[in-house]
Amino acid sequence: MASALRPRRYPALALLLSLALLAGCAQTTVVPESADSSASSVDNTVTTVLLVRHAEKAANQGHDPELTATGHQRAARLASMLADLSPDIIFATQFKRTQQTVAPLAKSAGLDVTTVQAADIDSLAQRIREQHAGDTVVIAAHSNTVPAIIEALGSEPVPAIPESEYTNLYIVSLPATGIGKTTRLHFPAQ
Repeated sequence: MASALRPRRYPALALLLSLALLAGCAQTTVVPESADSSASSVDNTVTTVLLVRHAEKAANQGHDPELTATGHQRAARLASMLADLSPDIIFATQFKRTQQTVAPLAKSAGLDVTTVQAADIDSLAQRIREQHAGDTVVIAAHSNTVPAIIEALGSEPVPAIPESEYTNLYIVSLPATGIGKTTRLHFPAQ
């Protein structure tokens, strides 16, 4: 059956994501009211960035743990919730837990996960601004880097993410100029 005919499990999330994507598709040209025939335009391109902290990780597995069973359920839920999103690119840090968090989404979108260094926040933000303007971008990162990435992208700061919290999905709408707007949603593992 076509995906458009499937009932929505999260209608509010679907509506918010749809609105964010529509905003990202909108481009407007503003023509000054002067008699000058050389009309200038304002770039109203909006980039939509969805950020998640990696799902639940296994304890006592050293520096690079894999996801737990609950973490894999949450990763599958994320892919299900974002199934109609059609991201242009998916980023994850070099750690297994972030890559495993977005692997189901990447598979359903037919994309490879692009690996970035967790500590290289400024370069990631610059890359998104310069190479992915107008795109829909998904990023899986960490409790200590998601807020920093949001701020580096040019959106208002968000509160720190507690070590025990895995339910946040941040949607950042980034205009070509000015401050971005961030919306925080929650999603369950099941």
